[in-house]
Amino acid sequence: VSMASQTSRLALLAVVCSALYVALGVPIPFEEDPNADIRIFVNVTSINANEWVRVSWEGVPEDHRPGCWVGLFLNSTTDVSPFVVTNHSTYSPPFTMTAPLKYIKCSDHNPDFHTTGKGFKDFFVVNYRHAVTWMIFTNGVDKPVFHRRSEGVTIDDFRAPSQGHLARTQKHTEMLVQWQSAQHHDYPEVQWSLTPDFANFSSANATSTTFTRGDLCGAPANVQGYMDPGYFHAALITGLVPGVTKAYYRFGSVAHGFSPVYSFLAPAAPNPSHRTHIVITADLGVTMPDGTQYHWEEPDAFQTVKHMLDRVSTSDASMLLHIGDIAYSTGYLGKWDSFM
Repeated sequence: VSMASQTSRLALLAVVCSALYVALGVPIPFEEDPNADIRIFVNVTSINANEWVRVSWEGVPEDHRPGCWVGLFLNSTTDVSPFVVTNHSTYSPPFTMTAPLKYIKCSDHNPDFHTTGKGFKDFFVVNYRHAVTWMIFTNGVDKPVFHRRSEGVTIDDFRAPSQGHLARTQKHTEMLVQWQSAQHHDYPEVQWSLTPDFANFSSANATSTTFTRGDLCGAPANVQGYMDPGYFHAALITGLVPGVTKAYYRFGSVAHGFSPVYSFLAPAAPNPSHRTHIVITADLGVTMPDGTQYHWEEPDAFQTVKHMLDRVSTSDASMLLHIGDIAYSTGYLGKWDSFM
């Protein structure tokens, strides 16, 4: 059976299973309930990436409060009808047709919620390259019932380059710079200089790649966990003198701006008389800075990163090596944006 056929069968199964909700008298909560007293609000309607949004809710009926939760989704047209899981594998709730990027129980951090039916939560929003919205549900995370969506919040700098990182190549005179953005037709490039003011600099054009739902090998990545990944860019800094050159660099495009200026010292050439200090980690995962819930949670990942930064700042380590089990996204693509 072809992969396309398997994906089509999964989509058909989701539609059939959703129809069963109707037959069983359970509403499919994709459209807002005009009679619901539940309300959800945001304190801003536009931000820059890596800023906070306060989300507030009220009017949740007493009998709905135990199963109330609020999720962050990419945009207001996202399909949040029930998703019936037939093979749990790496799926995790909440089971909506499109998984939330992260979510919070209405009672978390709101001890009076069960009495008042209202509460709030500050969410940290990274550059998802799309507008975002929050939606409020009841009936728990296994069979959620949608009620209301907030106003959309646009990310004003969504086209800005982000998620920059360095990687060694086989040549000691090179460094690979990689980053992500919402587009690829703006001639992305990396620029580097020997001085932080970029009075004189060199540049190299980037190669750009992406993938689509059809490129992925199975669920949940090509079903519930899929999201637009944007574009991935890579460009080479060349002409480095090993162990000597301190390079200042930035990445992006003239059309949509460049990253802040970063720097690195060119790695030394191999020398059997010199020690090499390497910081090694594995099984890292992601910690959300706002304390929200998400697929395959790892609340201590932030501490691991802190320990690595402390070690690098007090030693002469020349490389960080991550040997595997990186973000634990296991099919939920939005988790990579938080990890990176």
